[in-house]
Order: sequence, then structure tokens, then C-alpha cells
Amino acid sequence: TACTDSGNVYLNANNTTIYKVSDGKVVWQFRNPFPGEAVYGVLKAKDGRLLSCGSFGCILINEKTSQYELIPGTKGTFYKEPFYDEYGNLWMIGELGEIVSLQNNQLVDFTKELNSTLASVTHGMYDPVHHVWWFTRANGVVVWDGKNKLELNSGNVLKSDLSFSVALDKNGNIWIGQVQGIEFIDMQKKTITHIGYDQGF
Repeated sequence: TACTDSGNVYLNANNTTIYKVSDGKVVWQFRNPFPGEAVYGVLKAKDGRLLSCGSFGCILINEKTSQYELIPGTKGTFYKEPFYDEYGNLWMIGELGEIVSLQNNQLVDFTKELNSTLASVTHGMYDPVHHVWWFTRANGVVVWDGKNKLELNSGNVLKSDLSFSVALDKNGNIWIGQVQGIEFIDMQKKTITHIGYDQGF
């Protein structure tokens, strides 16, 4: 799903159809034009079009005409949850561990730099408070400031390696969803607290 500042909600139904809901009503829908392929991620693009990612690659959809175009270089790669950074660059995560960014209409591959082991990448997020990118993976978490990379895993600070999601709260703290619970990172104090079964979760 995706939400806009104006309150519109885009729903991915059964990985086949995208519905736009406004004021509680379905006002637009778009069916996946690639038979046998799955829609996975949905995001409102900066140019006003709708971005849809899935096993077919990534497409940009014009809501007025329902015409779409495939983003060059994405065909045949299963891309998941897309997101933007503060510089307007679009980031996409591949099913096989790819991490790419669309910059000035050119696809730039950051896989070797950020995920050289091709571990499964489950989620990505840009943190505008600390100006870093976060990626959760099957073997821990990667934090990157555009130059330097920090890896968090069970060998240093995390309870387990398998991480599923990352979120930023209103206080600038980071929450990481893991197989054994949640990791709370207090960015100001630079501490990590595990919240799991024994902590009442």
C-alpha cells in the first residue's frame, strides 16, 4: 500500500490490481498488464505518476490515461518496496539482493557496494534526520551515509541476523523488526535495546 499527503490510498490487491481509494471510495484501478507476473510495491512518483514494482520490473503509470512505461534496465528483475531519498533519487530492492537507484533517469547499481554477498534484502528506508540509508537483510542491517557502510548483525549488536523491516519514529529513533522481536536504536544515546518475548512482546 501507499498513501499520499492528500489522503489518497493505493492498495495492491492479490498482487494483480492496484486500487486508488479517495474519501472511502475506489476512484481508479489498474490491472497488472503482465499476465503471470506479480505486483509487489506501489509508490507515488515525484512526477505525479504511480510507480509499481514487481516480478516484471518497475513501471510508471499515468493515472489519467492508464498508460504505462517500463523503467529501462528493470525488466526481468523482481523489485520490491521502492522509496525515495531526500535528493529525489528512487531506490529499489531486488528479490535476489539487488540494490539499485534511479538517478537522473539512469539506473545505478549499488549491489556490490552495499550487499556484495547478495543476501536477501527485505526492506529499505532513507532516514532524513541522520541522512543515511537503512537496509534490512537476511544477514543483518546495513547503514550507509553515501560513503561509509556500517553493518549490524548478531556478531556485534543485534539479537539475530534475520531482519525484516526498519522504521523511523518522530523522535529520530530507529526500530528494526527481526525474527526474534524488535530492536530499538536510540540514535541520540547510541544504544540498542532488544524487545522480545521475555520483554513482554
